[in-house]
Amino acid sequence: MHINKLLFIVTLLVPFLGTALNKTAHFTLKDNTQVIVRPIANSPQDKASMYQILKDPDTCKTMRDGLPWPDVYIDNTYAYYVAAWQTYNDLESMGVTDHNLTFAFVIYTTDGRTVGLGGIQNSTRDEPYKEIYFELLPPYRRKGLGQKFANFLISAHKSIYGDRMIEAVVVPENEPSKGLLKKIGFNPKIGKDGKVATHRFPKYGNRMYEIFQYKPSTPS
Repeated sequence: MHINKLLFIVTLLVPFLGTALNKTAHFTLKDNTQVIVRPIANSPQDKASMYQILKDPDTCKTMRDGLPWPDVYIDNTYAYYVAAWQTYNDLESMGVTDHNLTFAFVIYTTDGRTVGLGGIQNSTRDEPYKEIYFELLPPYRRKGLGQKFANFLISAHKSIYGDRMIEAVVVPENEPSKGLLKKIGFNPKIGKDGKVATHRFPKYGNRMYEIFQYKPSTPS
């Protein structure tokens, strides 16, 4: 009797558990460099990688008007990423999805060189959608990784949040990123004036970003 009740409860829970999240990936770049994507962890290596990426002059051209991120921001963001993954891991076994969580992944070559960072964050505009973001260091761009990593993030988003709208924001002059977003199925959000919708970030020098959206194949 007790076993039957337990099986009945498990059967009821299964539809709510969703697709299992694939937390890691292995990609081969066009120059045959092998890279690994994994959740950011509580380790000196991952923290140092965040500093390397968010202080890189070329990478910062598309963020904060070229200014490197302050140390305090990197420290706090890193701690938040680590805590978010710990919370996710604690809840996962219970089949609980916390829609306030955000996720960060770090990318390394198989011999330990820092490649990039990206993930799923809450809306920067207080919208009911998540945003994907990614930053790759210059030596690893234009080698096919951006598209593979972005598709990995879309798949991760679907595993956690289901078929919901995804957004991305990008500075107007960042043509490579806009081209990549279009290639993987994002389209510019069109405002009532018929132009691409934009958003300004006052705390980042009032810099303007264009808004792109990815609409799932089924209604949210």
